[in-house]
Amino acid sequence: YKLNLNLSYSQQYLRGEATVTLKAKSAISSFFLDLRNILKVDSIKLTSKKLTFVQDASKVTITLDKQYTENQAISVVVYYQGRPASSGFGSFSFATHGNTQSPVVWSLSEPYGAPDWFPCKDTPADKADSSDVWITMPSSFVSVSNGILTQVIENKDNTKTYQWKNRYPIAHYLISIACSNYI
Repeated sequence: YKLNLNLSYSQQYLRGEATVTLKAKSAISSFFLDLRNILKVDSIKLTSKKLTFVQDASKVTITLDKQYTENQAISVVVYYQGRPASSGFGSFSFATHGNTQSPVVWSLSEPYGAPDWFPCKDTPADKADSSDVWITMPSSFVSVSNGILTQVIENKDNTKTYQWKNRYPIAHYLISIACSNYI
């Protein structure tokens, strides 16, 4: 998974690009990803080709551009947006903390809350081989995720993008973010 998230605390809104790379276990011409329909999928691309899809209450079924054979790698980018839901232990939350009520954005997706904020295969037994999480928020936020911080980009619009890289197998529900006024 590669998640490129643009978060607005004031609007409590997420604009995301989720790149999901998978290997077909058998010949396929379509597959699905779990995603709550409170988040609207705008488009899905495979390289530069737009793919057709159907979004229902809890998943997005994607029709590929052709049939792919067993063990063939496929990489799609899902463009989506909306106000993430919060279920379970608080799968995704815009909140405050401390005496000063400082803003905080955090996720805790265990075990079935990840589709509240990104498209994924919501099967705890199916681990991804790696994850990248890029978080763009106003400059006052320090944004944290799994793995190693590889870069912080100061954007011209008074936001910062934190780029995190993890190269160990990870269950999708353990991919997380925490954004606040950390020092």
